[in-house]
Amino acid sequence: MKTYKILIPVFNDWESLLSLLNNINALKINNIAYLKILIIDDCSTEILNKNIEFESFTDVEVIKNLKNIGHGKSIAYGINYLSKKNDFDYLIVMDGDGEDRPEEVKELILKSFDLPSLTITANR
Repeated sequence: MKTYKILIPVFNDWESLLSLLNNINALKINNIAYLKILIIDDCSTEILNKNIEFESFTDVEVIKNLKNIGHGKSIAYGINYLSKKNDFDYLIVMDGDGEDRPEEVKELILKSFDLPSLTITANR
């Protein structure tokens, strides 16, 4: 089974992030793919509630930027960080604010089965 890393930059919007993760979890794709989540906290001023449960996501990593560097640079930082770890087969980048549709995660995963050597992109 292939591993898909979902990179999500976040600034203060923890409730939307939790909703996004729960909606991804509701897709029931854990039988076709292993998901790992990397959250880049862009120096949020609202503290992440340590009691937040990420449902059945067993592999959630949160990295906090030392200063606010913005959405794009947070994504670049996350990609650089992940390139050194190399613990996944595919990367999916999503916004944590609820603008990206979680159901498209499953579509991207299924498309990667058909075209494993291609880069697949989606836009909204």
